[in-house]
Amino acid sequence: GVILYHHPLQVYYSESYNGSKNPPDCLSNDGVTGVGNPGGTCARCPLNQFGTGANGGKACKSKRRLFVLKPGEVLPLVLTLPIGSLKEFSAYVKRLLSRGLKTCMVASRFSLKKATNAGGIVFSQAQFALDRRLTPEELGPVESMAAQIRTYAAQVRYEDEIVSDAEINPFTGEILELDPTTIQ
Repeated sequence: GVILYHHPLQVYYSESYNGSKNPPDCLSNDGVTGVGNPGGTCARCPLNQFGTGANGGKACKSKRRLFVLKPGEVLPLVLTLPIGSLKEFSAYVKRLLSRGLKTCMVASRFSLKKATNAGGIVFSQAQFALDRRLTPEELGPVESMAAQIRTYAAQVRYEDEIVSDAEINPFTGEILELDPTTIQ
């Protein structure tokens, strides 16, 4: 798919994940300013410091929201990457930028790799690869749609994101259950 747009998120839940789809207590759609409780500037928030969450992590979780246009579809899929996939995504974006490319100029391949955190918990880590550059005929409409998505992105609520083929723990961002036949 084509990553039309991506932006940082900060998400804080005051209570541990219990299986419900409760909204976060505090959310930052830009990774800078949180709205809710406690709200305010994310960089200065005590909940955004290592050691405030489980296993020495941060109580407020860093994430990245991607808007991905899949082949043959007219509306993008909203995908939120958990902290465990951010390093891989950043490395992919840097590889593209070093070639003079933006994410909306290429078709990207997505896959999952099993990883284990410091606490011994196994999780799925997103992997990214360049599939192909878009043709000049494809670039015009895609860049137009990417501009529209940039405007729309701030209005997408975190709790409204839909994952049709996977069950996601919104507190950790881990993929709990996924039908591998649906991954393209």
